[in-house]
Amino acid sequence: MTGVSGEYQRNPYRPKQRARWAVRVVFCLLVLVASLTPALLSLQTDPPDVDKVQEMRVLAPLPGEWQGGALDLDKNFVAFDKWFNDHLAYRSWMIRFKNQLDYSLFRTSSRVYFGAGQEIYGRILLDDQLPAVERVFAQPGVDQRIRDRLLAMSAQIKAEGATMILVTPMQRQHFSQKRLPFFAPHMQEPSHFLGLYESLRATPGLEFVDVLGTMKAIDPKYPLYFKQDFHWSDFSAREVSIEITKRIAALEGREFKWRYPLETMTKPEVGSDARFAALLTERPVDELRVDNRPWPAVHQINYEDPAKTGLEYVTDELDDPALLPSTCLFGNSFSDGMVSVGLLNHFQKLTRLHRDGSIDLIPERVRGRCRYVIVQLLDVSPAWATLAQTSATPDFK
Repeated sequence: MTGVSGEYQRNPYRPKQRARWAVRVVFCLLVLVASLTPALLSLQTDPPDVDKVQEMRVLAPLPGEWQGGALDLDKNFVAFDKWFNDHLAYRSWMIRFKNQLDYSLFRTSSRVYFGAGQEIYGRILLDDQLPAVERVFAQPGVDQRIRDRLLAMSAQIKAEGATMILVTPMQRQHFSQKRLPFFAPHMQEPSHFLGLYESLRATPGLEFVDVLGTMKAIDPKYPLYFKQDFHWSDFSAREVSIEITKRIAALEGREFKWRYPLETMTKPEVGSDARFAALLTERPVDELRVDNRPWPAVHQINYEDPAKTGLEYVTDELDDPALLPSTCLFGNSFSDGMVSVGLLNHFQKLTRLHRDGSIDLIPERVRGRCRYVIVQLLDVSPAWATLAQTSATPDFK
């Protein structure tokens, strides 16, 4: 045993224990560093990150004051912990990385459905909003209640010296659900909304624009919807806008021609549903668009404070008899599509009502402002629940 220390003779395993102890210490330090790194990075005013994700909820704010008594540590820690988790450095990157893994490995996502032909569908729309409004439309007697309310509103608007034009666009699922993945929710065919639609179309006294028939007439020559965005395409918006102007011209007793010939262009775009999918890379897809670049500006637009006036904007008034009379427009982002393809430029004056205002306030808001009122109600608009007088309030803008 010459050359071997007495300590080793007493405990020959001690060097191995020290090695294991060193490994444990290093592991604990690595865990500590990994835990503290995000916290330290969060102290930076602008931590390195990818583009912020579109949130599905309101993020927790930083607590501004101490809640409760001096010993209420648990309540205040929970509030701070919620803020910290919502504002963690690299949070957007981690969300995008997880979403990218789900998409790359399983072709799925907790935020969207990936359909055929590069199409993307928001889960909130398919899982929640469409089923919610379908439940409203399925209630006994709801069609009659909605018809009665719309006729009453039309009469109120008529009493203000204007005529209501009703426009009811719908989601692409009402045309076809074959491009959805098999595990996505599917509506019954025909949907309850289309039942209401046909009822409104056949209602005497309603100036109703046949959106469904107008869009079917251009399918499949032109795309009806964007591939990665729930909005209707420029071509759907254009054809429906043309039908609106024709209807108003007919009520005025004169001929009217859309002033812009159809010119198209292809544009790479990242749609709203693609952005909401929150993948690591957002790859544009080519979308066929109406080319409005050659169109000169016709109106000066004066923007309003919707909270104070109930209006979004009012254009100047042109003394041009070739244009249609002063008109008001109530609607959501589908109406923005109609404006972008030239609807605005066919009227002497256009007043845009606040899109988030109550539908019941339309007669009051249009008083003395216009001769025609375009009321655009999307199939998932919360206004349907108001018209049906139910407690269900689907929300989609």
